[in-house]
Amino acid sequence: LTLPALLALHCGGEPAPPPAPRVRVLLIGDSITAGMVSEPKGPPYATLLAEALGPRFQVVNLGCGGSSSLDWTRSWGVGMCGGEYTLPNIYVHRALPALPADLVTVLLGTNDARGIKEPMRVSDEHYETALRELSANLLADGAKRVMLLAPPFFVESVPNMLRVVRYGDAVRRICADMEGVVCGPDVRLLLGVDDFEHGNFHPNGSGHRKIADALARS
Repeated sequence: LTLPALLALHCGGEPAPPPAPRVRVLLIGDSITAGMVSEPKGPPYATLLAEALGPRFQVVNLGCGGSSSLDWTRSWGVGMCGGEYTLPNIYVHRALPALPADLVTVLLGTNDARGIKEPMRVSDEHYETALRELSANLLADGAKRVMLLAPPFFVESVPNMLRVVRYGDAVRRICADMEGVVCGPDVRLLLGVDDFEHGNFHPNGSGHRKIADALARS
């Protein structure tokens, strides 16, 4: 018997029940998830979400600056994460050791649409294929549920905005036909121009708070 149980029996009471395990939530994403906030600044959404959910939840931030949807797959993935190189790829190095989890949220697409650290901008077909592979890997490796978030708009060009629209369509298709995958808040519709510093694709403090609040209600 443990010491608390022995004390309870000595005092004539029943042993206290063990505390319920915390709900484990993993956050996968790029620099937005990792915590980059534009002006006017505020806490990043990962921090705000952990505060909103409270001590019954364990929120683990796996955000990786500069990563695209391709980078989080086993088949196409790379080992570069926020300027640091890890082997064999981001998924195996960061996601796999953090599993199992009750929920994994995925917010990717900003770097895909802009072609950051990719040979070119990621097509919506490749974006969808990558998210399907990532979701399947997460579920197979111990995630009870995967929640996909459509990425935010960044007003860079009309073609780029249309690409993000198609990314959101891909997210909805995946949620509709993959068991264990659900759609989270649509960040495209959630954030407006006032939620970004001019010329910066990272949400500002108000944008991060909107993401956190929407996730906490999901």
